[in-house]
Amino acid sequence: MLSGLDERLKGEAAKAKLEDAICVEFNDTFVTQVYNYLSLGYPMLAREYDEELSHISRIPEAQLRVDDDVKAPVGNVGIKPGTGLTDATGAVGVGTPRWMALKRYIHEWARQHPNLTTNSAEPMAWGVRARRGSWAI
Repeated sequence: MLSGLDERLKGEAAKAKLEDAICVEFNDTFVTQVYNYLSLGYPMLAREYDEELSHISRIPEAQLRVDDDVKAPVGNVGIKPGTGLTDATGAVGVGTPRWMALKRYIHEWARQHPNLTTNSAEPMAWGVRARRGSWAI
C-alpha cells in the first residue's frame, strides 16, 4: 500500500517538474514569437490554423474568431507596450483567444515530446559545428 503511494507521489512530482520546465522554456515571449511568425493576428491567415488550434486547445472555433471583425487588425502582438492585454514583457494582444489557444497547443506538444525540452544537463547538438575559415570543408 505504501509503495504504491510512494510511486504515485514520485510520478506526480515528476509531472510537476515537467510542467515547470515547459512553462519556463515555452513562456509567453516564446508563444508571442510563434504567434507573430504564423501571422495569427491576421484573420485571413489565422483561419487556416483555427481547426487544429480548436481541436487541441478545446476552445471553440467561434470563440477563436471573436476578434476577427475588428477594423484594421494588428497582425503582430507586442507592438505597443503598456496598452491592452500584455504578457510579462508588455506585449499587446496576449490573452486573445487565438494566442491562448496557441499557448495551450504548444504546451500540449511539449508534454507529448518531453525529450525535446532542455531540462537535461547536456545541450542537444542542433545542426553542425562551425567551420574554420570562409570555405573550409
